[in-house]
Amino acid sequence: MQVRHVVGLVLLMAAAVPLQMYLIKYNQDFRDLVSEINKNLPNDLLQLSTGYVTEYVHAVNHYLQNTFNYLGLSKPIEDDSPEDQEVPEHLIRNFRPPHLKFRIGNVVLTNKMTAGIIVGWNIDITDLTKEPEYLILSEIHEELIKLDQDKILVALQDIKINHKNINQYFESFDGINYIPKESLKKMYPKG
Repeated sequence: MQVRHVVGLVLLMAAAVPLQMYLIKYNQDFRDLVSEINKNLPNDLLQLSTGYVTEYVHAVNHYLQNTFNYLGLSKPIEDDSPEDQEVPEHLIRNFRPPHLKFRIGNVVLTNKMTAGIIVGWNIDITDLTKEPEYLILSEIHEELIKLDQDKILVALQDIKINHKNINQYFESFDGINYIPKESLKKMYPKG
């Protein structure tokens, strides 16, 4: 964590609410700093503990989001990716091979006994007999991992995954699967 993040957090927690609201509304640098802290701090702190720190981070995040909403600021803090972004044609999978076992948004258990969410799949179109390869957002890996279909044991239900990039790919969790954002729906229209 950078020093300016710590200083920004101290300012946010020590300053009075009216001062915070004034600075967020009228000072672009402070607004950007709050936005950056809001994006980075939860990820840094969530790795430390799943108890009180997590609850504190969620409370701070909720407070900051409500402050932005109350002030009527047009740019939300959390989502900086445009929903209608253009997906390159070569990335769109307009077909779904019949031997694909899992869909985008499925929570799965891998052969290493780690849970993850299916974010994408890839298959060699020239040889459909080859195993499909899945892109998985795993709780224990920072980046997406690639796994062959035979390395995934089973789809899980009622399991939520904690990962800092989950909002980049998914809108929500319905209790069984994660609901993909529009960009993923465009890339994998058939799941």
